[in-house]
Amino acid sequence: MDATLAGLSEGARTRLAADAYLLEGEPAAAERLLRSAALRVLTARRRGPLEAGIRGAMAELHLHRGRRRPAESPPASGTLEALRSLTPRQRAATILRLVDGLSTTEVATSLGLPEPAAGDALRAGHLSLAGALGVAASGVPDDVVEEVEVSSRRDRSRGAP
Repeated sequence: MDATLAGLSEGARTRLAADAYLLEGEPAAAERLLRSAALRVLTARRRGPLEAGIRGAMAELHLHRGRRRPAESPPASGTLEALRSLTPRQRAATILRLVDGLSTTEVATSLGLPEPAAGDALRAGHLSLAGALGVAASGVPDDVVEEVEVSSRRDRSRGAP
């Protein structure tokens, strides 16, 4: 497993460690998450970029662990506390977007979600994070916002509006 992490550049290891910390919120849990994800990628013999595989495995493990433990929503007074107030899905999606710069499609792929579900998690996470930090929620990325055209017709034959 250490050989897996050693195969990554220093920058990739740093990015993955930062993601793990933001997902878990404490150094020991982040280290366990990173090692578990690396082990999962190593034993699964996944194809593709190693960093992306480990990042996706970390997100999946974080979501799985979030389903097993009750959600905790402490008052948010800082960025990490604000991230803790998000659901595991929102937190993972938001970190993948804001920290790693992944598109909605890439977030969906990393989390193993349909694209609309990833977009919903991104939207809700962005709004919750903005509210918790006391900043305006403007700047939701364009590929997260869905425009829908709504029209209304009157059925005059039935006299209904």
